[in-house]
Amino acid sequence: MKAYLALIILSLSSFVQAGDKIGNGGGLWACSSTQGALVRTELVDLFEAKNEFGLQILPVPNLMAQDIAKQKASILHDQNSFLTEKINSHLIEVLTKSRFVNAILQKVDDALYHIVPLPSACPEGQWDYIQFANFTAQDQVLIRNDIWTSPTVSELDKGALLLHEAIYRWLRLENSDDNSIRARQIVGILFSDLSSDEMNRRIQTLLGPSTQPSPSDTWACSLTTRSSKLFYIGYGQSESDAKNNLTQICESGPDSFFCHLELPSCEQAKSNSNTWMCSVYNKNISKTFFGKGKTSIEAEYNARQNCSDSSEGGFFCQETTCEHQ
Repeated sequence: MKAYLALIILSLSSFVQAGDKIGNGGGLWACSSTQGALVRTELVDLFEAKNEFGLQILPVPNLMAQDIAKQKASILHDQNSFLTEKINSHLIEVLTKSRFVNAILQKVDDALYHIVPLPSACPEGQWDYIQFANFTAQDQVLIRNDIWTSPTVSELDKGALLLHEAIYRWLRLENSDDNSIRARQIVGILFSDLSSDEMNRRIQTLLGPSTQPSPSDTWACSLTTRSSKLFYIGYGQSESDAKNNLTQICESGPDSFFCHLELPSCEQAKSNSNTWMCSVYNKNISKTFFGKGKTSIEAEYNARQNCSDSSEGGFFCQETTCEHQ
């Protein structure tokens, strides 16, 4: 029996992370000669996929970077439409907000990598970790133009970088990730030669339960923790299933101590259609976000999620109104 869970981060801490206060971005391993010229390069995500996780990376001939990123973002559409929609929505943000700069980007201490290339693989000089892109607090994706246009950087690596920025943005805003470890693993999986089913299985293992309920999940339960106002929602085929799953996901979050101090609200769907509409007002940007659902709880979740997807994050998404349609 499948039960699906979801979590929206709606606290000041997640607001800071969503705003990318210290910057977040993809890195590149660069082999440079003693004169400083680039000899060969490899995106950290794909290097780790091959050398840390034993994956084979598929070549994508005759496609430019943006097209490669779009192709990989939709590769699991049949297996996981929710994941596909999420990645694509954030990829649009990345492509819209990318800016190529003729400058060196400050290194961001969020990679936490476990392995580095062997010195013997760079006999001409030495390997350096280069900040290839940075999603800044000014809501721009800064990309080093000299690296992007270098003939040593493949379209495959550039496409993987764009997808990295999209996936990492999603994980920061909605899953409170403060490092790029999971984002890099997901990129490696999507660029590998694994079957679609195996890709989906591995990504689901990394992410935990899906945020999309199955058709048989008619119950939804939610709670908001009193300490940092984290909003949790759990789905199930029965009220007890939904409560148990809600407890599980809450206890695995950053506010676990407070999970049992609040009574959950539960509701059973009366229809297979989205008969509820909720709106959430973001007072910081004076904008209203909407969400539909089979229950008021699900509609509120979707509205808050849409609000938290904004560049300002979810801290100001507090004023909710719901009505049955």
